[in-house]
Amino acid sequence: MSFRDSLNHYLRPFPVLLAVVLIVGFTSVLQPKAGQQQQFRPLVNDLHRPATATQCASCHREICEHFELTGHAKSLWRGDDKDIIAKFKDLNFRWKPDGPLFRYVEESDGLWLTQESSSLRLHVDWVMGSGGHSQGPVSLFTNPAGETEMWEHLLAWYPNVGLAPALGFDSLHPPTTGMGALANRQDHPSAKDCLGCHSTYVPLDPAGRVKSDEVIGTVGCVRCHPDGSGHVARNGALDAFRERWSQLSAFEVIDRCGECHRRASETDPDDLKPENLHIVRLAPVGLSQSRCFKSQEATEGNSPAIRLDCLTCHDIHRPIPKDTTKVQQVCHSCHYNEQSAGHPCPSQPQTSDCVSCHMPLVKTDTNFRFTDHWIRIHKK
Repeated sequence: MSFRDSLNHYLRPFPVLLAVVLIVGFTSVLQPKAGQQQQFRPLVNDLHRPATATQCASCHREICEHFELTGHAKSLWRGDDKDIIAKFKDLNFRWKPDGPLFRYVEESDGLWLTQESSSLRLHVDWVMGSGGHSQGPVSLFTNPAGETEMWEHLLAWYPNVGLAPALGFDSLHPPTTGMGALANRQDHPSAKDCLGCHSTYVPLDPAGRVKSDEVIGTVGCVRCHPDGSGHVARNGALDAFRERWSQLSAFEVIDRCGECHRRASETDPDDLKPENLHIVRLAPVGLSQSRCFKSQEATEGNSPAIRLDCLTCHDIHRPIPKDTTKVQQVCHSCHYNEQSAGHPCPSQPQTSDCVSCHMPLVKTDTNFRFTDHWIRIHKK
């Protein structure tokens, strides 16, 4: 049975998981030192398996059913999954018209990336990405120290174009010989980062090798609620969680999301410029630089604070809606509220779509567009 079939079987009674976003850094949960902000850590190299999706769904079935449709619930696929094989089989690409042909072929043991007139080839062990924007194959190998490293294929699948250069490699001119023609090598820490942010649980053996058969793919409940086992053991007690999302500040929320989607503190200050297209790919970084985010404070009188963070616009348990009505209402709560500091839009009517002007889709690579979360007036 394939990984995806197994996952569907596993979740069918109580469909998938609970939440999203997070987590880079790959040791077990660490206790912060005095005075330091507590950081979540992914369940990599943890001796204890996390709470299961079935356990979460036994009480939160409706939430899990909705979450199953999100991109986070489809963030990692085994290379031998039947849908992955059907998608990649016989896809081919040439970097140059007169260059060698690269092709994915199906064999008895799964998918392989091959190069024309070369004996070099890479087995597809995992594919990262939900397929909503792209899916990128990777191959794992063990280095001399016994640690897992990764070959990140230079090609990826896109819904609109099929096989094309992977994100970040569209302007690359790879060598025509050697492994560099097929993939980009990721060392042990980077390999863990990639797998960890696309997974719920990545166990390692004592040497640092990933136990692939025990990996729990997708970004699930315990990635945002890492104390799920205690919560279950105590019959749903909320105080089993070290932190509750509803009690986090706006900064803490985007900081949690930034554990996988990048934090501003992890970005070179010289790169924090509106014209830097790389920032567009890092939603928490862009949002943290927005005047709307920086200036939020309690409103006058008895009105609640105007809150802006990732959760203000994104219901993390449901797919992102194409309709921007909810986001527009968030904008109006400040800019068309007499008690707040926001100013009405001087150039468009109140019924206009705020997002298309102030958070437009920006083309950062040949085949990829990201929503720019640095909310501002964009220069034409």
